[in-house]
Amino acid sequence: MVRGRLLAAFLAAAITGTPGAGQAAVLDLVRRICLGELLPYGGPIRSAANGDTASELAPGDPEYDRSVVLLPAPPTGWSAEPAKIQVFSSHTIGCGFRVARTYRLNEKDLTFSLLFASGVKQLQDDLAKPTPDVTPPERILEFKGRKGYDRSEAPDPDLILVVGSMMLSIDGSATDSEMRALLDTVDLDAIETFRF
Repeated sequence: MVRGRLLAAFLAAAITGTPGAGQAAVLDLVRRICLGELLPYGGPIRSAANGDTASELAPGDPEYDRSVVLLPAPPTGWSAEPAKIQVFSSHTIGCGFRVARTYRLNEKDLTFSLLFASGVKQLQDDLAKPTPDVTPPERILEFKGRKGYDRSEAPDPDLILVVGSMMLSIDGSATDSEMRALLDTVDLDAIETFRF
């Protein structure tokens, strides 16, 4: 499925870099490529890095501080790991921005991710069809006026929801009800109106 490959490709392709003096320049370059102000993918980032790249932002970076507030608080009893906020360029899904955090409770984990990438458009187009393509055990997820995919009964369970121009994903070893409880706490309006 395209949506599964979309998320898997990004997660596999992301190469975490150390935040440094060039961070603002990297973010500006990724943003300009995503906005189509520079060459389509295959331009400066790819040739400079010779492949997929990702660069992690640190607290204090203006984009980090603006986007970390989109992450939900940990569910009651769960602990939250530090946020991971990255800009990236991938040959599979294009360029973009990822905001993520993992929550833990004993041996269970939940990872909440927001992905803004040029490749998310294909997911939006799939969901806009009168009858979106689904492969069991996948089901269409409709939540607070948004559409996505419920793969909570799949071997690698997750919930995917398109919110504005972003893809929201919740996955991990937690139960379906724990994933949905986290989804219930998310401020979807703040995500939908967020601008880079």
